[in-house]
Amino acid sequence: MDFLQPHAIENPMLSKWMSAHETVLREVFEAVGSFYAEMVRRRVRELKRALAVADPDWAKPGTLSQKAVRALRTTRGISAVLVGMRHPDYVEDVLEELRHHFPVTDRKKSWEIRR
Repeated sequence: MDFLQPHAIENPMLSKWMSAHETVLREVFEAVGSFYAEMVRRRVRELKRALAVADPDWAKPGTLSQKAVRALRTTRGISAVLVGMRHPDYVEDVLEELRHHFPVTDRKKSWEIRR
Protein backbone atom coordinates (compact mmCIF):
# COMPACT_ATOMS: atom_id res chain seq x y z
CA MET A 1 0.00 0.00 0.00
CA ASP A 2 2.88 2.37 0.73
CA PHE A 3 3.99 2.00 -2.86
CA LEU A 4 0.54 2.97 -4.17
CA GLN A 5 -0.04 5.85 -1.73
CA PRO A 6 1.70 8.56 -3.82
CA HIS A 7 -0.36 7.54 -6.86
CA ALA A 8 -3.62 7.57 -4.91
CA ILE A 9 -3.27 11.28 -4.23
CA GLU A 10 -3.86 11.97 -7.91
CA ASN A 11 -6.24 9.07 -8.54
CA PRO A 12 -9.47 9.08 -6.47
CA MET A 13 -10.51 5.64 -7.78
CA LEU A 14 -7.24 4.13 -6.62
CA SER A 15 -7.64 5.83 -3.25
CA LYS A 16 -11.13 4.37 -2.88
CA TRP A 17 -9.91 0.91 -3.88
CA MET A 18 -7.06 1.10 -1.37
CA SER A 19 -9.43 2.07 1.44
CA ALA A 20 -11.80 -0.76 0.61
CA HIS A 21 -9.09 -3.42 0.44
CA GLU A 22 -6.68 -2.37 3.17
CA THR A 23 -8.57 -4.09 5.99
CA VAL A 24 -9.07 -7.28 3.98
CA LEU A 25 -5.40 -7.42 3.00
CA ARG A 26 -4.31 -6.90 6.61
CA GLU A 27 -6.57 -9.79 7.72
CA VAL A 28 -5.21 -12.04 4.96
CA PHE A 29 -1.60 -11.33 5.92
CA GLU A 30 -2.38 -11.99 9.60
CA ALA A 31 -4.03 -15.31 8.70
CA VAL A 32 -1.07 -16.38 6.56
CA GLY A 33 1.32 -15.30 9.32
CA SER A 34 -0.62 -17.31 11.92
CA PHE A 35 -0.53 -20.40 9.71
CA TYR A 36 3.24 -20.24 9.30
CA ALA A 37 3.82 -19.30 12.95
CA GLU A 38 2.13 -22.55 14.01
CA MET A 39 4.26 -24.51 11.54
CA VAL A 40 7.38 -22.92 13.02
CA ARG A 41 6.28 -23.73 16.60
CA ARG A 42 5.75 -27.37 15.62
CA ARG A 43 9.14 -27.58 13.91
CA VAL A 44 10.90 -26.03 16.92
CA ARG A 45 9.27 -28.62 19.21
CA GLU A 46 10.43 -31.42 16.86
CA LEU A 47 13.98 -30.09 16.78
CA LYS A 48 14.10 -29.74 20.58
CA ARG A 49 12.88 -33.34 20.95
CA ALA A 50 15.55 -34.55 18.52
CA LEU A 51 18.24 -32.67 20.44
CA ALA A 52 17.01 -34.15 23.72
CA VAL A 53 17.28 -37.66 22.28
CA ALA A 54 20.72 -36.98 20.81
CA ASP A 55 22.45 -35.75 23.97
CA PRO A 56 21.46 -35.19 27.62
CA ASP A 57 23.21 -31.80 27.78
CA TRP A 58 21.29 -30.67 24.72
CA ALA A 59 18.04 -31.66 26.43
CA LYS A 60 18.51 -29.09 29.18
CA PRO A 61 16.31 -25.95 29.02
CA GLY A 62 17.02 -23.15 26.58
CA THR A 63 15.90 -21.55 23.37
CA LEU A 64 16.59 -23.32 20.11
CA SER A 65 19.43 -20.90 19.34
CA GLN A 66 20.93 -21.51 22.80
CA LYS A 67 20.78 -25.25 22.19
CA ALA A 68 22.49 -24.79 18.81
CA VAL A 69 25.32 -22.82 20.43
CA ARG A 70 25.48 -25.40 23.26
CA ALA A 71 25.78 -28.30 20.83
CA LEU A 72 28.72 -26.64 19.13
CA ARG A 73 30.53 -25.24 22.16
CA THR A 74 30.39 -28.55 24.06
CA THR A 75 31.75 -30.68 21.24
CA ARG A 76 35.45 -31.46 21.49
CA GLY A 77 37.32 -30.23 18.43
CA ILE A 78 35.18 -27.16 17.82
CA SER A 79 37.16 -24.12 18.90
CA ALA A 80 34.99 -21.26 17.66
CA VAL A 81 31.31 -20.59 17.10
CA LEU A 82 30.16 -17.66 14.98
CA VAL A 83 26.69 -16.33 15.76
CA GLY A 84 24.59 -13.52 14.32
CA MET A 85 24.44 -10.39 16.45
CA ARG A 86 22.22 -8.03 14.44
CA HIS A 87 19.91 -7.36 17.35
CA PRO A 88 20.59 -6.86 21.10
CA ASP A 89 18.15 -9.69 21.88
CA TYR A 90 20.38 -12.10 19.93
CA VAL A 91 23.39 -11.02 21.97
CA GLU A 92 21.51 -11.51 25.25
CA ASP A 93 20.27 -14.93 24.12
CA VAL A 94 23.84 -16.15 23.49
CA LEU A 95 25.17 -14.54 26.67
CA GLU A 96 22.47 -16.33 28.66
CA GLU A 97 23.65 -19.65 27.20
CA LEU A 98 27.29 -18.86 28.01
CA ARG A 99 26.40 -18.26 31.68
CA HIS A 100 25.82 -22.02 32.04
CA HIS A 101 28.62 -24.56 32.25
CA PHE A 102 28.47 -27.71 30.16
CA PRO A 103 31.37 -30.12 29.73
CA VAL A 104 33.29 -30.25 26.48
CA THR A 105 33.40 -33.90 25.47
CA ASP A 106 33.59 -36.20 22.50
CA ARG A 107 30.04 -36.00 21.18
CA LYS A 108 30.57 -37.97 17.99
CA LYS A 109 27.63 -40.28 18.81
CA SER A 110 25.40 -37.29 19.63
CA TRP A 111 26.00 -35.91 16.14
CA GLU A 112 25.07 -39.15 14.38
CA ILE A 113 21.76 -39.06 12.53
CA ARG A 114 19.22 -41.44 14.00
CA ARG A 115 16.48 -42.78 11.75
